[in-house]
Formats: sequence, C-alpha cells, structure tokens
Amino acid sequence: MPPPIVQAVHFTGESLSEEERAEASRISKVVTGAFVKGLFHRLEPAAVALDGDVAGAETPAAVAIQRIAAPEFERMKPKLVQLRGDTNRIKALTGLTFDSLKSAGAIRMPVIHHHLLKPTTVPKPPQVPKPQKPSKPPPPKYNRLDLNLRRLHCVDETNPEGGADSMVLGAMRIGASLNVDYTPAIVAGDYDDGDARSFGELYFGSVSLRSTTTWPKTFYWIFQLVESDSDDAEVAQGVTGAVSIVAAAFGTYFGGPAAGALVKAIIDALGGLLGVFIDEDIFPPYGVVIKLNSENDLGSDGIRDEHTGNITGHGGAYRIGYRLRLV
Repeated sequence: MPPPIVQAVHFTGESLSEEERAEASRISKVVTGAFVKGLFHRLEPAAVALDGDVAGAETPAAVAIQRIAAPEFERMKPKLVQLRGDTNRIKALTGLTFDSLKSAGAIRMPVIHHHLLKPTTVPKPPQVPKPQKPSKPPPPKYNRLDLNLRRLHCVDETNPEGGADSMVLGAMRIGASLNVDYTPAIVAGDYDDGDARSFGELYFGSVSLRSTTTWPKTFYWIFQLVESDSDDAEVAQGVTGAVSIVAAAFGTYFGGPAAGALVKAIIDALGGLLGVFIDEDIFPPYGVVIKLNSENDLGSDGIRDEHTGNITGHGGAYRIGYRLRLV
C-alpha cells in the first residue's frame, strides 16, 4: 500500500502576533506602493518623479518595471489608465493618493546596512591549552528540497458554471535563510467539476538545505492560481511578471523581519499587485509551511506526497497535489 498523502500545513498569518501582522502590513504596502509607482512612472515618466536612490524602494522598483517586455506592458496599459483614475483603489494598494505618489521620495523604507564595527580594546585573557578539534561531521545526505507538481484537482468549478475553467498556476518560495524565489506560471489545463489533471513530477522549484547550518529548517511555498478567461499563455506571462517582481523586491530589500511576517507580507503584496498585471479571476495566494527537523524527516527515500486544502475563490475550489523530494 502506498504511503498516505499528507495534507499540507496552510500558512495564513493568523498565528502571528499583532506586532508581526503590523510589520507584514507595512512591508507589503511599501513593496506594493513602490511597484505601483514604478508602473505609473513608465506610463507617465514626466508626471511621476523618482527619488533616484538605488538603495531605496522607488528606483529599484522602477528599474524592474522597465524590464517588463514592451508587448506585455502594452497589454497592461488599459488597466493602468483605469487604475490611474481610481482614487480609492490607489489608496488601498499604496496607502497614498496619486498626487502624493507622484512626488519623489513618496515611498520610503528602512534599508538594513551591514557596517564593520571598530574593534574594542579589551584585556587579553589568560592563555589556556587549545582544545582538541572535534571530529569532522559526516557530509550531508542531501543538498536541496525539490517540490514537484503532481496534480491539480477541481473540487468545484468557478461560477458561473457552464464552460470549463482554464487554469494557470505559478508559485513563490522562501528558503530557510529567508531567500525568495519564484516559479514561472504554467498553463495548467481545463477543468469541470471533479476533473483532475496529472503532471507526473513536474519540477516546481527547490530550496537549498545548505543556506543555514542548523536544524530544524522551515520553508514556505506560495501557490498562485488564476482562472483565465482570455489568452492562457498571456495570463501565465502576467502571473510570472507579478511573482518575479515580488520575489525581486523581497530578495533585494529585506533581511530583518521574522519569517512569518515576511511570508505574510509577500502573500499580501502578491495578492494586491497581481490584479494590476492581469484582469482575470484571481484566487487568493495559498501558502504552505514545510518544516524539517532533520535529513531523515521524509523517511529513507527522502520523499513525501502532500496536498493543499481547498483553494477557494470565485465560487470554485481547487486542490494542488505535489511531491517533496530531498536531493
């Protein structure tokens, strides 16, 4: 009999302290605001000024936005023009009005700098015999943890029902050292109620086991589902654009927040920004926590199959099955 499929631990941020939730909200607003401003700057460069600070929030975000391919940005323009006139939505996304957003330096954030500290003069300790060097620990069995997409199951089709759902799926991941990366979105197929599609063992990202030296190690994956009503490949490009700039922002700007606050901030920022990139039925980002106490947690073969709970939105529900594999 095959081993049971384990239901993943869903990360929602509800277990965070009030202080951590406030920190997550602050970080999310800064990142979202910086990229919304970067989009407006590309749309109206003469009207939206940047602060020119390459170590700040605005200028790196604007540089990332400039890397969006011209055809993709052209597809985004109507949504940006619409957003430009929606005062309430701009305020909800950035915490600022458009007029405030136009000013150079409107988006600010603390940047963590690592400075060399001057050594302090202290008395020399008495000489003691050098301890014997401990024996060299055995080499690690594994170097990384892979997540392989196994299947997508339509528990309930989105409303209105009548035609099949065309689904797109992307992901972000956070490593043990809080490094952030993403998996480009894929066109995941069409689904009616009860349909399930197998992907075999489609590679969907990995995290290093060597970025930290101690156990336990905690990793996070954030899945992003979208039901597409237009060109599926273009929607997948839009999802990839959003997850890539969010990953770039958190990889560049942050190094201080606790893991939970950082992951909650990423989920909130992704949920806010994705609607600027595409005009589709966007499911809420779904986070899972993977905690390993040792290299032996996944058994002798280093494999465990998991599935998410129901990812719900727009009257529908989907479940993602995946395989964790130590390599």
